[in-house]
Amino acid sequence: MAYIAPNSTVWLYKGVPLDPNYENTYWFASKAEQKSAFDTSYLAYTFTSQSYCRATGSAIRIQRNPDDLINCNYMAFRNTSFGDKIFYAFIDEVAYINNSTAEIRFTIDVLQTYFRDITFLPSYIEREHSATDDIGDNIVPEPSIGSPKLVINRKSTEDTGITPLISDNLMKHNYLVIATNAKYFLSSDLLDTRTPLKVQFPRLPGGRVLFFGDLVLVECDNIDSAEAANTLLTVLKRFVEAQVEYYDNKGKAVIEDMYIVPKACATGLTWYATTPPNLYYDSMIPINSGTAEIQKVSVTDSLDELQYFPKNKKLYTSPFTFLRITTNSGSYIDYPYEMIDGDKANFTWEGSCLNGSGRIFGGISNYKSSTYNMVDKTLNLEFNSHLQQPINPDNSISYLWQDKLTNFGLHLASTAISLPFQMYNANPGENSLNLPIPKPNLHLSTGSMAGGQTSVTGCDTTKLYGNSNFYAMQMCYDKATLVQYDNYFTRYGYAVNEVKFPNFIQGKGRQTFNYVKTNGASIVAKDAPADAIQKMKQIFDSGTTVWLQLSNVGNFGLSNNIIV
Repeated sequence: MAYIAPNSTVWLYKGVPLDPNYENTYWFASKAEQKSAFDTSYLAYTFTSQSYCRATGSAIRIQRNPDDLINCNYMAFRNTSFGDKIFYAFIDEVAYINNSTAEIRFTIDVLQTYFRDITFLPSYIEREHSATDDIGDNIVPEPSIGSPKLVINRKSTEDTGITPLISDNLMKHNYLVIATNAKYFLSSDLLDTRTPLKVQFPRLPGGRVLFFGDLVLVECDNIDSAEAANTLLTVLKRFVEAQVEYYDNKGKAVIEDMYIVPKACATGLTWYATTPPNLYYDSMIPINSGTAEIQKVSVTDSLDELQYFPKNKKLYTSPFTFLRITTNSGSYIDYPYEMIDGDKANFTWEGSCLNGSGRIFGGISNYKSSTYNMVDKTLNLEFNSHLQQPINPDNSISYLWQDKLTNFGLHLASTAISLPFQMYNANPGENSLNLPIPKPNLHLSTGSMAGGQTSVTGCDTTKLYGNSNFYAMQMCYDKATLVQYDNYFTRYGYAVNEVKFPNFIQGKGRQTFNYVKTNGASIVAKDAPADAIQKMKQIFDSGTTVWLQLSNVGNFGLSNNIIV
């Protein structure tokens, strides 16, 4: 066998920020740039004319005092007699042989040695740093971190963060709706015998009366005012008296139901006066409606009233922040901002005193880019904003008449709104009703969001209007939770769960470092051994952070902006 003189070169390095567990690695533009990065900042010793170094890793003896080499943690070598390939390795141990000889035991760094000798194919990427970070670009659900708490995002301590969506005027001013048996009540014989009842309705104090089919509407400016109370009492007395008398004569009740609705349910009315001075129905818009604009969240907004500005824009999407449309009792629908078209959310409501005893629907009309239909119950809230007294001809009439309207109670029958007041203690002799002013009581129910159980804090009800309404609130996680997620995203990027090329392979992603974790990485060799390919697949399936500059490795405090 021909003798080959020792002709290998060994470079030893100190302080190289790489380690055998591959939590961090270095991605280089070229092999020349790679060697320069190691030599410029970390080179400690160069040894030439050394014995052959095995590319599978093992050990090599260097003629040097072992104590001189003890702080070296990394090495590179080239077996010049057999080619120009440079191998990179982790120094596992510097062993003492004698005072002038050290044995360096090492393990090949497969990434630095073969990174440019493989082809990375599209693989299932579980996580990585995104190539874009606008609101809505990254909405794959994230794992839970602890038990996040929800808060109402307020811009200041004076701000409740709660915005009513229907004007106070429309929700506070009400109509009394009396459902009658129209074919009896409006029949000619009834009109002939009940003309006094009919002519006593117009020009009642504080309101007006109209007839619409089998409904009678009494308009009152404020249901909790003394004048409105007199109006209601007068009207109710007339109907109760007529109902009892007519029930006795005909065996059929006139009143079938009575309820109170807000002005939002009956604004689309026009009135027509007749002679004698009676008010009759002239025209009515069956459905009253309105809109309100809600500003969407933007990257210039802080989250939480503690003024936290996230680095990672995914925190401006659901479930970290979102729009909640709620009602007084806690019924609500949550709308992710990223699913709402445009810069503003358009809240649309519809109400009618003819629709389910004063039902009002409300929802975001530009949600999910769909044609919005108020009948679509999945996209809106609904409540019957009425005070209701069911009338049973068999017993209610007798009760109402005998009690002379004392303790005449109208109670709320609602699926969403709870108004904490009743009409009671009526005294017919005084023509008055004792009507407590509604007290605001906003209750936000606990819900379950992605990331675990949530709770609502920071709700100040003292500045709400004292009526039923829809309210808009920007909800977000509390600052402590946002900081946790922000730091997590900074370190490990976003969930991807997609088959694609890793961003760093394509020159995309971030300017300083890119974390990537695969599940079944697809890597094939161009000029690398099979065992190195297998090791690289394991590394990427476990997750590693790829740095674009060797000197930056491990410094997660550096800016890591999008590569433009």
